[in-house]
Amino acid sequence: MPIRIESTCRSMTHTISMRISPVIALAMIQRLLASEPNCGSSSLDPFEGRIVGGVEVSPHEFPWLVRLYKKGEFECGSTLIADRYLVTAASCLINNVESSLQGKDSKELTLIQFEKIPAKDFQVQLGVHETNESEPLTRQIESYVIHPQFNIYTIAGKGFTVNDIAILKIAPTNFNYYYLPICLPTSGRILPNSIELIMAGWGNQNKDDPNRFTTIPMKASFRKLTTSQCLRNQDVGEFANAADQLGLLQTFCTLSYLSSTCRGDVGGPVFIYTYNGFELAGILSASSGCGAPNFCTQVSMYIPFITDHTADGVFLPRKESPIHKQTTLF
Repeated sequence: MPIRIESTCRSMTHTISMRISPVIALAMIQRLLASEPNCGSSSLDPFEGRIVGGVEVSPHEFPWLVRLYKKGEFECGSTLIADRYLVTAASCLINNVESSLQGKDSKELTLIQFEKIPAKDFQVQLGVHETNESEPLTRQIESYVIHPQFNIYTIAGKGFTVNDIAILKIAPTNFNYYYLPICLPTSGRILPNSIELIMAGWGNQNKDDPNRFTTIPMKASFRKLTTSQCLRNQDVGEFANAADQLGLLQTFCTLSYLSSTCRGDVGGPVFIYTYNGFELAGILSASSGCGAPNFCTQVSMYIPFITDHTADGVFLPRKESPIHKQTTLF
């Protein structure tokens, strides 16, 4: 199937030249336009500086970052994976039918009923950097698929989701500097403990004001916790124990002592850098809280689900490494 790409040389020159010299900007543009685009491509060198806390994302640094809106209001993050498909947290697309939670002392898992919100209520904005940009690319959600085993439980007075992943379908998007998909991971591959992960999004920066979102996306680095660390943690230990009771390998925990995620980050990507392009490792789940460790859906465990529902999508290939095989940093 042919890959669609459109030239944005004029816009790209304007955007990049604000950050780097015109000579380097022109060289980057020529390289991008002369070769086939790849998934997980970024305009910046991932090694030019480590992310040590929450810092602003450079313009279009991560062109797979997408904003999800519900009835015109920003709701969640999402991630572009193909020309017409995105992934997000299933919990971003539902309403709880049973809203009452058990007492904080209850350690029993209780299933909560939910209903899906109609697709017509959702839109996405692609290629957005600052939220006050006048003409973002807006797409109506045509349809979506929630994982068939998605469920919501309560434990210790808190909500807890399992199989928290959904696929969104939009009208086809032409790939360019502003909209490029991220690479998908190898099916079934478990992330190693302590690996460095990147999270990015427009989430709330003030837990006392849940509707105050950033106007520019922020990025931060996190580490994957071991299972025992996750089980012992006072904030997500109940979730981890519940996941263990349910026999789940589809989740993992992350933590950063310098930054945190909050409302609005949910549904957004958790990703790693490989020599073949940035790769989607996880989706931030709704069970996370401001300042607490994050509970994430492990995308590698859902590749069959994604493949089954994206057959008509255009996926970009990975960039070949010098030894012509996929290479990661772990």
